[in-house]
Order: sequence, then C-alpha cells, then structure tokens
Amino acid sequence: MERSLSGIALVVLGSACFASAGLFVQFAGSDASSWVTVFATLAVGGTVVLPAAFLRLGGLSGIATPHPWLQLARGIVSVLGIGTLFTALGSIPLTDALLLRETAPLWIPILSAILLSEPMPPRIWPLILMGFAGVFMVLHPRLDHLAPGDFFGLAGGLLFAVQTILTRHLDRLNEPQARTLFYIYAITITASFAPAALTFAPLTGVTVLWLIIGGVLLLASTGCLVAAYQAAPAWLIAPIGYTAVVFAALVDWLVLNKVPHPQAAVGMALVILSGILIMVLGRQGDRQTSAAAGHRV
Repeated sequence: MERSLSGIALVVLGSACFASAGLFVQFAGSDASSWVTVFATLAVGGTVVLPAAFLRLGGLSGIATPHPWLQLARGIVSVLGIGTLFTALGSIPLTDALLLRETAPLWIPILSAILLSEPMPPRIWPLILMGFAGVFMVLHPRLDHLAPGDFFGLAGGLLFAVQTILTRHLDRLNEPQARTLFYIYAITITASFAPAALTFAPLTGVTVLWLIIGGVLLLASTGCLVAAYQAAPAWLIAPIGYTAVVFAALVDWLVLNKVPHPQAAVGMALVILSGILIMVLGRQGDRQTSAAAGHRV
C-alpha cells in the first residue's frame, strides 16, 4: 500500500514538473526555435541520463541491443513527438497543447489493432468517440482560426501513442529499461542536433536560463515517472498522468492569466474521462486474457 501511494505521489510530482517544463519552453520559444528548445532541453537531461545508464548497464557490452532497429524507431518517434509538442507550445496555450498530447490513450487501441494485431473490444469505440468529441469541444471556440499548434498538438498525441506501443513492445522483448532510456536520449539528442543547428540564432542569457530550467524539469519528470512505475503497477498510476493537464491549467491561470473557455473545460473533462476509462477497460481485458491463458495451460 505504501509503495502504491509513493508511486501515485511520484506521478503527480512528475506531472507537475512536466507542465512546468512546458511553461519554460514557452518562455524560451520567444527567442529560440522549436528545435533549439528540443535539443537544449534534451541535452540537459542527457548529461545525467547517458552516463548513469551507461554505468548501470556495465559499459559497452550492456549497451549492445538485439533490437537496434526497434530502438532506433522508438528514438525517432520520440524526437518527433517532442518536436511537435514544443512547436505546438509556440502558438497555443499550454493547457491545450498538453491536453492534445494526452489524447494518446484514444489512439493506442486503434494503433494496437493495426500495428500489433491486438483486437479492440467494441466497448472501447464509444469511449474513443467521446474523447474526440472532447477534443472538438476544446477546439470549437476557435475553429474559425485554428493555429498550426492545434494540428501539431494532435500529431504529438498520435506520436506519443506510437511511442507507447513501441516501448511496450520493447518491454515484452525483455529490453532493460536503462538501455531503452539510454537509446531514447542518445537518439533524440543526435537527431535534433541538425535541425537545431540549422535554425539556431544567438540567444539571450535569460533564454539560456529558461532552457536549462526546462531541461532540468523534464529530467525530473522522467525520473519521477520511472521511479513511479517501479513502485506501483501501471494500471494504477497511468491514469494519474492526466494531472499534467490540471497543472497546466493552473499554470495558465496563475502565471499567464489564461482561463479556459467553459466549453473547453467540459471538453477537457471528456478527454480525461475517456482516457481513464480506456486504460481501466484495457487493464481488465489484460487480466481476462491472462486468466484465459492460465486455464489453457
């Protein structure tokens, strides 16, 4: 019980760090390109994660992976997902950007059926439709002047879903978590360097400070989530990740004086509720599948 409570607390803390990181990325975005913010914030975290993972894996022999192409795909999808999120933060409110990214649970059942041939229970469809109805309600007040960030935000949610499926596949192949984390940072930093260099412009000292703070907060968020999943089962703590949207709304309100439109607030609630229910039903389906497999044996 104590470990579960610890896992829940870590997810909440990680969500707060992630939402706060988004705020500093927005601050830096007024002076730096999206790809510069991607590279800089990842590089800050990489200075800690890469050496730590390298040592934990026991050096070069531990880094060698039997699934290089899968790790490469996971890293490329990750950097594209971060890039679309940071681009979205440049033109839409923090709350909207994080909410659109958190549409991943709506995409996962569809993509799992397509990519992994996992059957999707019919009862999931109404929840998916409810979630996308919520997205429509969030965007409706400004449908006549949608920003590019809205589309980048939705793309970020889709890429986050692909990233989640690839991570789950690597876990099933018994890839150590430290190795996957090593490749995530190594590939995303490497892949974001070229576009960052091409779009680089001289930065002010304040912008550099925002980038460093954003990178530290992203690293803290990642660390909290890794520790949380070690302390508590995924089915319990995954839905709590939606608190990032709540923290983003608080940041928008308290720091930027942006209050969500009432209709948008209802839409957020629909997206969050549908995502939680999809994860809960998915967990129940996994239990039933495991039980059936046990009876067959």
